[in-house]
Amino acid sequence: AIECFLKQIALSRRLDDKPILSYGSYMLGVTHSEKGDFTEAQQAFVQSIEVARSFGFNHYLCGYLARLAKLYLENGHPCQALALIPEAREMAQKTKRQNVLFELDVLLARLAAAENKETAIEQLKTLVPSAPDDDQKAAVLLQIYRLAGGEACRREAAELFRKLYDKTPAYLYKKTLAELT
Repeated sequence: AIECFLKQIALSRRLDDKPILSYGSYMLGVTHSEKGDFTEAQQAFVQSIEVARSFGFNHYLCGYLARLAKLYLENGHPCQALALIPEAREMAQKTKRQNVLFELDVLLARLAAAENKETAIEQLKTLVPSAPDDDQKAAVLLQIYRLAGGEACRREAAELFRKLYDKTPAYLYKKTLAELT
């Protein structure tokens, strides 16, 4: 996948196709992130953000910012994660990206866990009913399980991830299922 995204990025640069350049860089970041390559993922996400900003690609920019914030949070850089959220939220509101707004709420609750785990768990629990889709509901349940444990939460998250994997056999779903089962 990395080789394909690098080719996509090179081609989009040659053609001066900024939307494809920004998206290819974003997907390269996702791929590096899933492999655990923080530095490579960060560089790719930053590039996708810079390109998107350069021509006002705000519909996607908010998602790119949210994904970089998630990378920072998951790699021990909560202050950097928190710094990206206001801009991501503003763009998501302007472009009516409800799924990104929801992801940002989840990120904020996860950030709150460093200060008060119980408060964070309660914030996450309030988000479950408003999850826009099974993917995001499963992600919230996973975070609750990671913070609070509990067999019922683990089982519900595993059930949703299994359903998602059956529909779309993505590596992330498979990896998460292995953690939950």
